[in-house]
Amino acid sequence: MSAISRLLVIALLLGSGPSLAADVAAAEYRGMTMDDVRRLRGEPERVYGPVGEPPITRWYYANESFYFEHSLVLDRVPHNNSIRLQRVDGLRGTR
Repeated sequence: MSAISRLLVIALLLGSGPSLAADVAAAEYRGMTMDDVRRLRGEPERVYGPVGEPPITRWYYANESFYFEHSLVLDRVPHNNSIRLQRVDGLRGTR
């Protein structure tokens, strides 16, 4: 198990919540190149930018976006719709 994976497990076990877990997961991508992300995630659905100086580019995927400075990952941001509730058989709402 990698150090990042261990930190993610510890964050979840300590009840630090999804925010810390997301930060740990995002840290795993920081510093990767565009080519690294393309190999791991495939082609982005949309590309925004580059904009500004230094140039910032955003790659949009269905469940997440990656932000790059030049060609290096600055951050990975999961989209709200990537958190899905699973249906529990037999669970019914009250009237």
